[in-house]
Amino acid sequence: MNHSWSAELRKELGDFKKFLRLMHVFDKNAGKKVPFVPTPEQLRLADMLQTSGRVIILKARQIGASTVVRAYFTWKALMSTEPTHSGIMSLSHESAQYLHSLDKGFIDCLPSALGRKLDSSTARTIRFKDTGAQLRSFTAGMKGGGTRSFALTDLHLSEFAHYDDQDEVLSNAVSTVGAGGQIVIETTANGPGDKYHQLCLSETPDWSLFFSPWFKHAAYSKTARFGDSNVGPMTAEERKLQSKLGLTRDQMYWRRTMIHSMGPDKFMQEYPSTPQEAFIATSKAWLQPSHLADIEVRKGGGKEICLVDPTEMDADGLVLGIDAASGTGGDFTAVTAVSVSTGQPVWHWHCNDESPGRFTERVLKWCEKWDIRSVLVESNAHGAVVLSRLRDLGIDENLLWKDETGKDWNTNKWTKIRALEELKTKLEDGTITVMAEPLYKELQQLDNTGATPRAPKGCHDDLVMATALAYIALLAVPSMALRETRERLMDSWIKSQRVSKILRGDRLPWRRSQHA
Repeated sequence: MNHSWSAELRKELGDFKKFLRLMHVFDKNAGKKVPFVPTPEQLRLADMLQTSGRVIILKARQIGASTVVRAYFTWKALMSTEPTHSGIMSLSHESAQYLHSLDKGFIDCLPSALGRKLDSSTARTIRFKDTGAQLRSFTAGMKGGGTRSFALTDLHLSEFAHYDDQDEVLSNAVSTVGAGGQIVIETTANGPGDKYHQLCLSETPDWSLFFSPWFKHAAYSKTARFGDSNVGPMTAEERKLQSKLGLTRDQMYWRRTMIHSMGPDKFMQEYPSTPQEAFIATSKAWLQPSHLADIEVRKGGGKEICLVDPTEMDADGLVLGIDAASGTGGDFTAVTAVSVSTGQPVWHWHCNDESPGRFTERVLKWCEKWDIRSVLVESNAHGAVVLSRLRDLGIDENLLWKDETGKDWNTNKWTKIRALEELKTKLEDGTITVMAEPLYKELQQLDNTGATPRAPKGCHDDLVMATALAYIALLAVPSMALRETRERLMDSWIKSQRVSKILRGDRLPWRRSQHA
């Protein structure tokens, strides 16, 4: 058995995909270890692992992603000439041990010419005698994931979406591996709104998302029996999906049987077709996928998100919905401007580090600069401060929204539902056709499991509330189209009255002669 690999051998095996073909894996059907034949999706993952320092894997179940990741980190340890420390963390002690056993199995199955002596081989640690490079396992249930006392060069976080404290584990992981270390997150989704969901949607250059949909895997197919005895034909919805994704009838039949046994929510979570679908839990979600299906989503970030320049709006102007916060780094103060004539949300502003007093000055400037027809500020907590200061600074009282009794808006359980339902109506009737990405993401993750719809833990719904309030304000401001309709109806009514008067004979000459 060799004590080390020669430079020539390291060069030969420098491509991880070549090394993959030396691996052996256990085949459940054959009941024995067989040579590993990577699928196209596994080879695509191998490429990303070699080119990105931060990888998030979002996958369908049982596609062999964890096998490729463990083979990759075993390969890195074998290739290293330094005493590197690579970690694997999983949800439980048993799953961590299983993944760690894959590493040992890969090493044991190497051709004899590539064999390496081990200084340590335990249930938690594998260490090579010549270089001191090691592979170590941890359990997510331990404090901070158990890696706090270790300086790791790489870390694989398996089933990350199921960890109890994802934020703490990830923060500790980043500190442990440092800027130059590699982190790979590999998991199936576990519902919307968690840290994993945020990372998958973040689109930051720090993280690369590897998504592998179920239909890319040959195993997920079953001989179609559509139309057979007790099996209904493909539905219009199934045919539409088949055409959209380019699926075979056998794939569609496998999909139907899985949905029948698992239910649609669980199927989409564990066998997603798109990254967004993985986080849709229709039984928990406030909105169904159909509500957002036809929305054109436009990217945007920062404090101000402008879809249409407010200074260029037509004569009908804008209404503002304002959800105020303390400005101390927690919840965001959010503002949405909605066009009176089109009903579209055209502009947003959100910030969590500006005091209510300073924010109030911004509101006044917006009212001076733009054609604002109504401003709805909730009168709760920090909103009451904003309202009071707006009045102290002399805002036109007619601009401030009030209910039919002359009172300001107060957000409680019932009024929150009212505002959100008004927003939902605009989605259902097709009024809203374009939306900024931050608002779209907040709407996607809003769940309906509590007394009122709310954002999951660690997420925000401030833009949603500001937009909902803007639509309440819009109810009291007739649009140009509505005014034109009313004017046409009024003109028609006036004409009908004139005709009626004429027919009664007041202006007909022969009727006048009869009255004479």
